[in-house]
Amino acid sequence: MFKTREAQSFLDIRFCNGVLEIPHIKLDDLHTHFFLNLNYLGTDKEVVHFFRNLRKDVPFDIDSIYLNKLFNEVNEYQRNISHVQWADFRFKYFESPWSFLSALAALILLILTTIQAFFAVHGYLRPPSSG
Repeated sequence: MFKTREAQSFLDIRFCNGVLEIPHIKLDDLHTHFFLNLNYLGTDKEVVHFFRNLRKDVPFDIDSIYLNKLFNEVNEYQRNISHVQWADFRFKYFESPWSFLSALAALILLILTTIQAFFAVHGYLRPPSSG
């Protein structure tokens, strides 16, 4: 799961309890002009090609970058299959407040149905004595 947060640097990324906290990226005039100039590449395919080739021929040693600890924390979290399954369950069934409310209503109905079934069986097995 991703969450935005305030930070001094866009490189200040944190990982806590399965949530990757990424700072807002503020675009100043320099960055705005850079991104606007990318429109001159032509098609969307050319822009994608540009970004995919940015990393080519750049030496990348995972052990020496400052995000190494963060990568290890995320990988360790992902190794626990229950974390992944719980996140998938939450994303699939509780993405919106309406889906949460409908799941809660279904749970309440299931509990009430179980209670009703218990008392029906209990009444059948131990009928009230007529005295």
